[in-house]
Amino acid sequence: MSDTNRHDVILAPATDEFPRNTEGSVVRLETGRLLAAWTAFERGTGDDTTAHIKARISGDDGVTWGEPFVLMENVAAQNTMSVSLHREQSGGLLMAVLEKHGPDDCRLVVRRAVKEVREWSSPITVTRKPGYYIMNNDRLAEDRAGRIYAPIAFTREPVWSG
Repeated sequence: MSDTNRHDVILAPATDEFPRNTEGSVVRLETGRLLAAWTAFERGTGDDTTAHIKARISGDDGVTWGEPFVLMENVAAQNTMSVSLHREQSGGLLMAVLEKHGPDDCRLVVRRAVKEVREWSSPITVTRKPGYYIMNNDRLAEDRAGRIYAPIAFTREPVWSG
């Protein structure tokens, strides 16, 4: 890519209210616009800090971006983080997140877009056994047959305390 086509944009700068914005993913919407989503940590920077998923939309391939909005509230006891957006071969849109409920309970859940960006299905829990599951952001993959893969790590031991 030549530098003439390069656009450096900070989508989610740190603020007093959101000192850490990390774990992002980008997908193209049916309209052709881009949806960028990330974890917005509230008033703290640790992985155990309250967080939810925020997003912005671009109509010009990422040159400019609309105002940030909440894509998914924190629905877990601790936080909702590490978003992965995926456009299926069939055209559907998936969003996977980690729902962290405590130091030994972190679950991977997936939602399907009912109306792109505006409405999502009920969560499907991918990780059914108790434990602490980890999947980094932007990791969903799909094979030619349409099977979705979510590479996760698992531990029965607490990975943090406090």
